[in-house]
Amino acid sequence: MCKRHLSYEHHNRYLSVCKEEAMVAKGLRLKKKANIEVVSGCFEEDWGSILMDALKKLQDVLVRETENVKCGLTEEILERDFIKD
Repeated sequence: MCKRHLSYEHHNRYLSVCKEEAMVAKGLRLKKKANIEVVSGCFEEDWGSILMDALKKLQDVLVRETENVKCGLTEEILERDFIKD
């Protein structure tokens, strides 16, 4: 259980640093192209902006979820230790 807790803590810290540094965490990069042949520069800029916004939102959701799981694991550990004593 402590190993899982540490893993979530590490993951959460990594995602938080990425967010603070305005970086995209590995594995979250979206490199999708529009399924049309010819696109304008304006279209490509808008497309990239939408993907970047989606990445930021995904990162926020992951930070929130890893924090929730980590807190739940902390409570389980504390309860387990309390019962032992």
